[in-house]
Amino acid sequence: MTTEKTKKNPTYQAVNQTNAPEVKEALDELRILKAQRETLNEKLKALAPELLESLEENTKLTTKQTSIIKDLIETHGSYQDTEAGEYALIYERKTPQYDAEAFETRYPQFVPAVIVKAVNADALKGLIKGGLLSQEDLETQAAGCDVAPVITFKTAQVTVIQ
Repeated sequence: MTTEKTKKNPTYQAVNQTNAPEVKEALDELRILKAQRETLNEKLKALAPELLESLEENTKLTTKQTSIIKDLIETHGSYQDTEAGEYALIYERKTPQYDAEAFETRYPQFVPAVIVKAVNADALKGLIKGGLLSQEDLETQAAGCDVAPVITFKTAQVTVIQ
């Protein structure tokens, strides 16, 4: 029996998810426009190329509605209705970045096990799992000194509309 190792998915979190009714209304309008476009596509294939103009107009309206939703997400926050399969989200991915100097200053007893020109993330996870350190300790500035947090996060955002 063989087992395959797979990489874990990165952590994504919706940013400012408020399920604002304005975003929901705009998503409903987008869904209607997409359904109309699909109907027009089917008619175009079956009947005549003159429907192409209607299809192009619908595509412009759909693009405009998508832009409106993106603006609404920025203004009112992300929207998600998992039961209906509707999403208008800004996803944020945080990637931890470890500060070797800060770690060395705060935890000199663990330096040989963790630091190899940079913080060894796997070894650090082992220290956390073993209860020697906590994620919260790493994310906060050391009390009473100027040493920066050992861990910070690099953030990337993507807008998703479905």
